[in-house]
Amino acid sequence: MDNGHLFPLTSVGAFTIKRLRLNRNPLVLYRQQKKEQLSGQRLLIQQQELIKTLEQLNSQLVAELEEQQILLEEQKRLLNLLLRDDG
Repeated sequence: MDNGHLFPLTSVGAFTIKRLRLNRNPLVLYRQQKKEQLSGQRLLIQQQELIKTLEQLNSQLVAELEEQQILLEEQKRLLNLLLRDDG
């Protein structure tokens, strides 16, 4: 369960949990801590994946900006050529 307690699904499970005292406080606390630790690890992995995605997007944006700069320079050159021909 979310609170760290084991929940029996059968009567044998209930007997085992009771007999082995699997829901005593130290074990429950251990399970809760383990769950929080795993949750934290999952969040860290998700953040790392997000950072990687953002870095890729940033690289793509830089490449697109460079391409746009080249196109603008080419347009400028063509406009200058056109203006010289008219003038």
